[in-house]
Amino acid sequence: MISLVDGKGAVEICSMVHGRKRLPVYYHDEFDQQKLNRVENFRDLVKSHMGELQSRHRVTLPHLEAAIGLHERQSEPEETEHPHVRKMYWTLRDLKRTLLSREMDIRGEKQRFEIGIPRVATEYFGHVAVLGPSGSGKGYWITGLILQHWKSASFLNRRRVYYVSAEATLDKTLKRLDVKKYEDWFIPIDVSYEAGLESGQSPEEFWAEHVDALLSNVRNAIIVLDDTQDGYSPKEALKTQDKLVRIGRHKNISVISVYHSIRNGMYTKQLLQSAWHVVIFGRAQRGRVRDFFHEVFGMPRREAQNLVDHMNQCGRAAVVRTLAPVTLICEKYMKLL
Repeated sequence: MISLVDGKGAVEICSMVHGRKRLPVYYHDEFDQQKLNRVENFRDLVKSHMGELQSRHRVTLPHLEAAIGLHERQSEPEETEHPHVRKMYWTLRDLKRTLLSREMDIRGEKQRFEIGIPRVATEYFGHVAVLGPSGSGKGYWITGLILQHWKSASFLNRRRVYYVSAEATLDKTLKRLDVKKYEDWFIPIDVSYEAGLESGQSPEEFWAEHVDALLSNVRNAIIVLDDTQDGYSPKEALKTQDKLVRIGRHKNISVISVYHSIRNGMYTKQLLQSAWHVVIFGRAQRGRVRDFFHEVFGMPRREAQNLVDHMNQCGRAAVVRTLAPVTLICEKYMKLL
C-alpha cells in the first residue's frame, strides 16, 4: 500500500513536493488501516471513476449519487434503500480502500510528485531511460532533475554530470545547467557528426579519445547519453551505454539515456532491462505508451488507454519505477502497477 507514514520495512518511492518541503511517499507490503491515506472530500476521490462505475454496474446516476451521499454522511444504507444504492455503497467502499492504498491523485493541490537523485553522493540512484519524440520535454525533464539535485545536495555531495550529446552546442535547454555556479559539476561533451569530421579521426578513434578516455576513471557521477545514436559514433556509443548499465553500480555511476522511441531496437534492449526508472511522454505518443503498458505490464488495451488518458491530465512526463513496487509517477498522480 502507498502511505505518507513511515514504518518498518517501508520503501520510499518518491517525494511529494511543495516549495522546499519534501514529504516522502512510502510503500508497505502489508495493509495497515493506521497508515492508510485520508481524504477530506469523498466525491473528489471517486469522481473520475463515476462513468466507469455506471457502465460496469449498470446503475443510474441518481442511484450512484445516493450511494456517494451516504459515504459523505458516513452512513450505511437502510434496508429500505433501492438495491442499486445498497450495491453501489459497498462497491464504493471497496473502491475507496483501493484508491487510498494504491493511488494518489493530487490534482487541484499545490504539491507535486518527484523522483530525485539521492543527496548523499555515495548512494546509488540507478539508471534512467528517457523516451519520447522531439519536443516532448525530455531535455527539460532531465535538466530539472539535475538542477534539483545540485540545489538540494551539499557542496561535497553534488555529483558531476557528464552530458554526452550530439547537440551539446545547439540544445538551448542545456543552458539551464551551463551557469557559473555549477560550472565545476557540468561537463558537456559534443559527439555530433560535425565535431567528428572536424577531428579528422575515425568514429572509433573519436569516441575513444573524447568520451571513453574521459569517463574511464569517473566515480559517483551522472552520465547523460543524449541522442548519441544520431552522433558521429553510434556503434561506440551503444557499446559504452551497455557497458555502463551493466557495471555502473560498482562505480556508483548512473546513466540517463535518451531516445526518440520507446522501442528502439538494440539501443534500448539492454537499457530497458537495467533501468530503475523509465520516463515516457503520453501526450506526445499516446498510442505507443498504451502499447507499452499493454505489452510490458499485461494490461488490457482499454485499461491501458484509460490509464494513459488519466496520466496525460496529470503532467507532461510520467515516470515508471521498474523496481518493486512497480509504480507510475506523474506530477499530480501516482499508482501502483
